[in-house]
Amino acid sequence: MSAGSLSVTTRVIRDPQLNDNGVNNQRVNSTLSYENSLSGDIRTLSPGDQSSEDIGGFLYVPDLTGSNAACQNASVAATGVNATTFGGIPSSYDFVAIAPWFSPQCVLAYMAQAQADGALAFIFYLPDNDMFIPPTANDGVWGLGDGGQWKSLDHYPVYAIPGEQGMDAVAALSTYSGKNVSAVPNGAMLSKIYDQNALVRLYVDIGVGT
Repeated sequence: MSAGSLSVTTRVIRDPQLNDNGVNNQRVNSTLSYENSLSGDIRTLSPGDQSSEDIGGFLYVPDLTGSNAACQNASVAATGVNATTFGGIPSSYDFVAIAPWFSPQCVLAYMAQAQADGALAFIFYLPDNDMFIPPTANDGVWGLGDGGQWKSLDHYPVYAIPGEQGMDAVAALSTYSGKNVSAVPNGAMLSKIYDQNALVRLYVDIGVGT
């Protein structure tokens, strides 16, 4: 299967640790939050073994702490210290990973962690700030030195988006990782609409075709 569209929106979710009974998984108006859509500029690098249904989940950067110190340092340098990680989203929700594609060692570490996290998909981008559709799946830039075997290691599909779009989404992840509504962009206004203790996170919808 391949991805034909991808959209990132902002949603408000409950923090189960606080027993909050307010709104849950509600999309925030785009005038007060981050929103970005892509259509036709997405490459499917590996289809995984998912069904042909569309994919949706909260966006996060896999945390490589403890598994690969060098790659963790490189990841923080590329994505920022405040980007939303697995621990920043309640485990009862679905997840989609995003990260820059750089060294083979770090890409494999990212994918292994996303598999352990139970991610539904992985979105990569080349950290070159390019606005054009990424190279085709058989291009050498996606080589990891294993003859393409990495494409069969994990169960989720792997996609690539333009570098400019990936960097923009990851930059937004750093502003939507706060512990409450007031800690995100337009927090003062959002606090008047939603419970102060709610979490505000980025959600991605991937439109999948056969």
